[in-house]
Amino acid sequence: MATYKGIKGFTLQNVSSDPTVNEGQLWYNSASGAFKLAAATAAGSWSTGGSLNAAKGNIVGAGTQTAAVGFAGYQTGGASNTTEEYNGSSWTTANNMNTGSYGGTGAGLQTAALAFFGVGRGTQTEEYDGTNWTVGGAIGTARNGPGGAGLQTAALAVGGGPTPFTRVEEYNGTNWTAVTAYPISVSGGPKVVGLQTAALAFSGENDGSPGKSAVTKNYDGTNWTAAPSRSVSVGLTGGFGIQTSALAVGGQSAASPPGVSSSELYNGTSWSTETNYPAVLWNLAGAGSTSAGMAWGGQPPSPGTTSNFHWTGAGADVTKTITTS
Repeated sequence: MATYKGIKGFTLQNVSSDPTVNEGQLWYNSASGAFKLAAATAAGSWSTGGSLNAAKGNIVGAGTQTAAVGFAGYQTGGASNTTEEYNGSSWTTANNMNTGSYGGTGAGLQTAALAFFGVGRGTQTEEYDGTNWTVGGAIGTARNGPGGAGLQTAALAVGGGPTPFTRVEEYNGTNWTAVTAYPISVSGGPKVVGLQTAALAFSGENDGSPGKSAVTKNYDGTNWTAAPSRSVSVGLTGGFGIQTSALAVGGQSAASPPGVSSSELYNGTSWSTETNYPAVLWNLAGAGSTSAGMAWGGQPPSPGTTSNFHWTGAGADVTKTITTS
């Protein structure tokens, strides 16, 4: 008869108290006289949040689920310079930006945000203090649709188009500096989350095809290294989180029709399929963490949507006692 060791290559752990668990782990608790298993809780879920005051696509966002800021983007009439702040339940109109744009990106927090790149912006950046926008340091190379992450005083800009770029630049709160290039040419992204010294970049459009990408890369502040690819190849994807815990949302595939509603969770090691986003959209803004995040705006329809959805992440792995019932 086959034994556990024969199947798994090791014996079942015998402990007097339950260990810190990882999903799928099995052990015997001698104190309780029971076999136990580490199992995941229910999957994460989406719920409806407060709608934007104005429909937007190509919108940029920063902050958290309870303190976010959305700015720039494409709306009726073209490039937008409007700003809205979110308190966890509703959006409030805030002071306008100096320059309207769309196809840009951003970084930071609700009270310390940074806007850079985009159609109509050139090399201009803008900094937000929670009340007003002021012009920041000029970026080295103007482009549209790059990925952006980090803080207002320590931001990262990756790729962009319309001709796919490998260029990467870092911002120190005053000046932009070119650093190690991204390993592949990308436009329409990639989506970047995390910090200037610990970022995750994923998806995008590459090689000028435009081919949709599933590529994922880690950045440590100096070098780019390969990470596991996503299960879907998309451009113009949304997302939020950090380098070791990120959620990718929606995007545009090479299929017809091109939109996807998929959500994928990255745990620092691999991607897994999560609960679908409630709408089929690309060019969404995102903010927050994989335990409490949000995604809003996006296309289609044209020029955009007012929709906003909250993400509540799955909980940590839990211990379950194995019974015969």
